[in-house]
Amino acid sequence: MTRPRRFFLHRLGCPKNDVDAENMAGLLVQEGFEACDDPTRADVLLVNTCGFIGDAKTESIDAVLDLARIRRKRQKLIVTGCLTQRYGDQLAVELPEVDVFVGTGSVDRILDAVRGAPRLGPGPRSGQVARLLRDGDVFLARRDTPRVRLDVRHTAYLKIGDGCNRRCAFCAIPLFKGRQQSRPLPDIVAEAADLGQGGAKELVLVAQDTSAWGSDLTPPARLPELLQALAGVPGYAWLRLLYLYPDRVDDALLDCLRAQPRLVPYLDLPMQHASDRVLKRMARGTTRGQLEALLDRVRAALPDAVLRTALIVGFPGETEADFLELVDFVREQRLDHVGVFAYSDEDGTAAALMDGQVPEDESARRRDELMAVQQGVSAERLAAWVGRDVEVLVDEIEEDGTRVGRTRGQAPEIDGVTYLSVPPGQMPPAVGDLVTATIVDSAEYDLFATVRS
Repeated sequence: MTRPRRFFLHRLGCPKNDVDAENMAGLLVQEGFEACDDPTRADVLLVNTCGFIGDAKTESIDAVLDLARIRRKRQKLIVTGCLTQRYGDQLAVELPEVDVFVGTGSVDRILDAVRGAPRLGPGPRSGQVARLLRDGDVFLARRDTPRVRLDVRHTAYLKIGDGCNRRCAFCAIPLFKGRQQSRPLPDIVAEAADLGQGGAKELVLVAQDTSAWGSDLTPPARLPELLQALAGVPGYAWLRLLYLYPDRVDDALLDCLRAQPRLVPYLDLPMQHASDRVLKRMARGTTRGQLEALLDRVRAALPDAVLRTALIVGFPGETEADFLELVDFVREQRLDHVGVFAYSDEDGTAAALMDGQVPEDESARRRDELMAVQQGVSAERLAAWVGRDVEVLVDEIEEDGTRVGRTRGQAPEIDGVTYLSVPPGQMPPAVGDLVTATIVDSAEYDLFATVRS
C-alpha cells in the first residue's frame, strides 16, 4: 500500500498569514496530502513567511535555511507569504536551495508549486521565472475555498479583506499588498456559518484595515452592516475585531458593539503615537486631541470596553519631548493592552528617507521605559477585575492539569491569559469550553479565576 504524501508547514507572521496557510493546507489535503509535524518525514516542506519588519524577515530567512539544511534530495522546499511577495525576484536568485516561491496573491496555486518542474538551480533569469509564482497582491478566499484548521478549533480567524489604502510613512505593506480588497458580505457570512458549525466558539475578524471593510465594494458597504449580518449567524459565542483604525471608529460602529451581545467590547486601535508632530510625520491623519476624544466616546458608549493599541518609539525625528508626551498619554489614558515597538527602517517607505534617525540603543531604551510604565497601568487595570464573574474560553490544559483560557478582554496570542482553578469534586472544563468563573487575583498581564459550580 502506498503511503499518503505528507507536507510540513512552518508558519510565521500575523493571523492573516495563518488564514492563507490554512487555505494552502486545505488545498493540499484535498489533493490527498496529510499534514505532518516532523519535517524529516514530509515530502513537501513549506515556510509561510512574514515580511513586515526586520526581525520578522530575519526569522523567516532563518526558518528557510534551517529546513534547507535538513532536506533530503527528493523533498521539495517551497517558500510562500509576504517575504516572497515583497522580495521574490531577489530571493529566487539568492536562495537556490528553494524549489518554488509563492507570493501572497498566488495562495490558490500551491498545487502548481508542488507539481512543478524540479529545481532549476541558481542560474540567471531562466531559473527565476520557473521558480516564482506571483500573480497578484493578495488572495481572498471564497466560502468554497478548502481550509484546514491547523490549531485549536474553538477560535477561528475570519479574513474579511486584505491590502491597504493608507500610506503611513513607516509601513511597507501597501507597497507589496496593494490597495484594499474586501470580500463580499454574503461570502463572509457563509464562511462564518461554516466555522461555527465546525466548532468555533470565537470568530476574530481580521484584515489590514478591518474598519475599512466594504469601502471598495460596489455598491460600497460599511463594517456595521457586516457585523449586523454576522450577529445572526448561529454556532459561535464571541465575535472579536482586530485592526480598527481610530479615524474610522464612529458612533454607528459603537452602537453596533453595544447592541449585539456576541460582539465583545474589545477595540484594537493602532494609534502609533500621541505627539502631534510625530503623528504628522507618520502621516497618520490624527492628532492627540482626536485620539483622546475617541477614547472618551468609546468609554461613554461601552463602559466595560477593553482597549488595545500599538505604539512606535524612535520614529525619525522623535525628540525626548515627543517621547515624554507619549509616556504622559499612556499614563493618562490607562489602556488595557499596549504593544510597543522600536522603529526600524523599511525599504521603500517615506520614513526610511527621513532625517533625524534615532539610534537603535536609544529606541530600545524608550521602548523599555514605556513598557515599564504600561506594566504598572496593566496591573492596575487587571486588579479592578478581581471579584467579578466573567466568561472564560478554555484554550489549553497544562501538564499539571491547570486550565488556561481567556476572557472577552483577552485576544488570542497577543494579550495575557486567565489561569483557572476548579473546586474539588467539580468536573474540570475541556479545551474549547466556555465557562463562568470568578476572578480571584491578578498580575501585571494575567488573571487568576475559579470556575463557578
